[in-house]
Amino acid sequence: MIPYHNKTMTTGVWKMISEKLTVKELKEKIVNLQNQSTYQENIIAKQGSIISKDRCLLNLKENEPIFALRAQDRLAPMLIRLWADLTSTQSNRQEKVRHAYLAASQFDDWARINKSQFPD
Repeated sequence: MIPYHNKTMTTGVWKMISEKLTVKELKEKIVNLQNQSTYQENIIAKQGSIISKDRCLLNLKENEPIFALRAQDRLAPMLIRLWADLTSTQSNRQEKVRHAYLAASQFDDWARINKSQFPD
């Protein structure tokens, strides 16, 4: 980085930056960084909210992959019911199966009110 005097700055302060920017461009960069930070904070808050609602997510191992389905996906309720059907024949986890069927019904209800679509 090379120090330079930004002639658009009324204070005449020397700045250490990698490219010459006007004060307006610097302000825009700062606003963009603040927006990104707020966006990331919102994502972290949503993740915490989701994890606290589903106990199985609390049991995730480090770096364990997961797969999420959303109610806007038209195929999601069918896939959840298929998983529940298969699980009910192979497992004693009937409470989990019941929750899956309930989730599929909630997905159906949401899709009736909102726009569902095929996956992108």
